[in-house]
Amino acid sequence: MDDLVKAAETFISKNLGAVLKSADFLQFGVDDVKAMLKLESEQDSIDEDKYRSVVSWTKHDKDQRRKHFSDLFRVIQLENLSNEFLNDVVHKEVRFCFLKPI
Repeated sequence: MDDLVKAAETFISKNLGAVLKSADFLQFGVDDVKAMLKLESEQDSIDEDKYRSVVSWTKHDKDQRRKHFSDLFRVIQLENLSNEFLNDVVHKEVRFCFLKPI
């Protein structure tokens, strides 16, 4: 069984961008999402894909999933995101969609 799990993780790592963008990704539970976000990938811009997948997954059932956003967000390696992406996408999205109003 360990070989099967390892093979699945290898497949997901090699195809992580496509997996994160798939409609099926939205159906995974928080633990599976977190595990996928922790996988390493050699794909360019994978951290942008990881960020977008967290947003999409959270918005899919915002009332129930909002509480998981900060834990999933912490898994993303922000240092791999461009300043432009951080300012134009992440800052606006997090501020307006996921932070509780003061």
